[in-house]
Amino acid sequence: MQITRFYDRLPTRECLQGDTLPIFQIFIDNINSLNECTMQLILEDQKVLGVAKVIKNCTFSAENSCFETQLTSAETSNLNGIYNMHFRLKDSSGLSYRKIAGILIVKRAVQGA
Repeated sequence: MQITRFYDRLPTRECLQGDTLPIFQIFIDNINSLNECTMQLILEDQKVLGVAKVIKNCTFSAENSCFETQLTSAETSNLNGIYNMHFRLKDSSGLSYRKIAGILIVKRAVQGA
């Protein structure tokens, strides 16, 4: 039996609250046909499915021919737990496509004495 995978998977990422993560770069085939398209990074708390915790717009980098975004220290400082993470591409007609998905685990930093 062949298993079909609908979305590309990101490796599970783990960080501490307050960490700034490396820049995510999402490459799309046929980038020239993406006029007026946007991409967003969406984090959804696994405890409260259906409620997005972070929705962040990605920017298009002409230099790298990809969409880019980064979760900053200010954004991760309010997170704690396990999140479904996915990148959503919206085309010019408003249709939405989940392009890549994965898991982000954010742990509370232990305070020193």
